[in-house]
Amino acid sequence: MDAIRAKEKFNSLKSEYNMKFEVKDEQIEVALAVINGRNVLGLLPTGYGKTLCIVLPTILSDESMITLVVSPLTSLIDDQISSLRGFNFRCTKIGSDMDKDDILGIKEGQFSFVFSSPESALMPQWRSVFMSDSWQKKLKLIAIDEAHCVSEWGESFRKEYQRLFELRSFFDVPVMALTATSTKEVKADIFKYLQLSDECTDIVFKSPDRANIYIQFYKRVTSDYDESLKWLIDHLRIRGIASKKIFCIADQSIEYPKYFAH
Repeated sequence: MDAIRAKEKFNSLKSEYNMKFEVKDEQIEVALAVINGRNVLGLLPTGYGKTLCIVLPTILSDESMITLVVSPLTSLIDDQISSLRGFNFRCTKIGSDMDKDDILGIKEGQFSFVFSSPESALMPQWRSVFMSDSWQKKLKLIAIDEAHCVSEWGESFRKEYQRLFELRSFFDVPVMALTATSTKEVKADIFKYLQLSDECTDIVFKSPDRANIYIQFYKRVTSDYDESLKWLIDHLRIRGIASKKIFCIADQSIEYPKYFAH
């Protein structure tokens, strides 16, 4: 499957998943790497839609599959589960608050997406589940969300991040690592601790630069704050920017309400 066919297939199916947005080229590229059996590191900006990268292989696949998603925070997992349920996916999480139905559903491979923290996924009691026939047949992808945590937390207080490669010993499936934060050092750690090789791993990069966000410096030529801020207020009004935040160094001489009352 090439990118054109993948995009056409997504567009033909997205109404079934209550998706009203357009898929981005980089999202397709990440998904196709997995479908073609390759590991992939997605370096995509915040808010770019990394969750769609995780679900696209399921949408584009012609077979039922399980995706194991490793995520660092319970709040983030809960948000993602809520989003995916809104897209008509069956999903749950591994954790201490699981009920019997969820545990049975996971064991029987009933969920398309199973979320977990590194600590929960590596608990010994789940090894027999991962080695079961249903998981060996249906698990097609291990997704590591916020993959920079492998580097930033794995060497300090969450050592299990350095052991995530152990999940790969259970399944011969692609790994998808996603992050918006990756220096050269972080990228090297992700490859090291997930045991990814350059030969078997694609890297999909989208510049985080946003043209509408920039910094400008203006020299204040007067000690009068009214005069110093007047040009900025006028500029915002002329451009019709109704919602605005102005950050100032704390100074009792600034009459803040005056600026926000207009």
